Amino acid sequence: MIKINKISIATLAAAGLVFCSTSAFADGAPFVDQNPIVVANNEVGIAATGTLMNYQEHITPGPSDTESGWMPGFRVSASGMNSDSGLLPLVYLAVAYQYNNHSVTYHGALLNPGHTPLTDPSASVTQSASVKLGKGFNITNDLMITPYVTYNWYHWSRSSGINHEIYSQNSVGVGFMTQYSPMQDLVLGVDAAWLYGIGSGMHKPEASVASLGGPYVEYAPPGQNYHIKNRATVKVSLDADYTIAHSWHIIGGVQYMHTNFGQSPGVSSYLVDTNTGAATPLPDRYAFYEPDSSTNLFTLSLGIAYAF
Repeated sequence: MIKINKISIATLAAAGLVFCSTSAFADGAPFVDQNPIVVANNEVGIAATGTLMNYQEHITPGPSDTESGWMPGFRVSASGMNSDSGLLPLVYLAVAYQYNNHSVTYHGALLNPGHTPLTDPSASVTQSASVKLGKGFNITNDLMITPYVTYNWYHWSRSSGINHEIYSQNSVGVGFMTQYSPMQDLVLGVDAAWLYGIGSGMHKPEASVASLGGPYVEYAPPGQNYHIKNRATVKVSLDADYTIAHSWHIIGGVQYMHTNFGQSPGVSSYLVDTNTGAATPLPDRYAFYEPDSSTNLFTLSLGIAYAF
């Protein structure tokens, strides 16, 4: 898995935000005759979120695990855009972090000869962080488009009655944001991005165990790392920013993310006789692996922001 220094990313992003905000107001007092879109792009905010998760494994002939349910959480964000004058106008930089945590419903099966169906609560925690860097273009006084490059980090911890698994994914890609201001105090936005994984994996702290009948089980030691194949991610959002009092804004929106994990190579396993403790290495075709899967995250958010 590719490791990325998130502290370095945060430091660079913070420096960029300072540059953008300083440039935006270098020619006069804040918000005086400012384009409302530029104003909305220079703010820090926090919002409450509610996320509907739907996770689906793709195993033929099955059975395949699914997990679904609502998770409350929060998002913090900051963005900066300099003014439309100078050598490089309307440079846009945005960073965001989101956290959601709640029990969802697991539908799957036990790892035994009959694949006994199992429905169980699953403690679920999702985290994501993103960075965007782009350039705005004024189409009219009320309409701006901003193409950008982006990085996204996604982390999911799931813990049902039969296992605990921790997924992570780093992705890079491109996006396109369109913002429209129908009135001075309101900015509406549509944002879409396509990314591809540059480092994905799943860590399983506990041992993997599958019952084979009688005293025999298939066993893989704890602490296994599954090197999941990289796949694409799509993100789409509809956002609104409304000024309520000078620097204070109400922010809200609807966000959708669809991401995929590709099947991993297998990890070595052993045939264990639970009566004697004897362990025999199994051929690779019996190895434990992580299957193809897809995740849909639908998020509603509402919060407050301060324009700087």
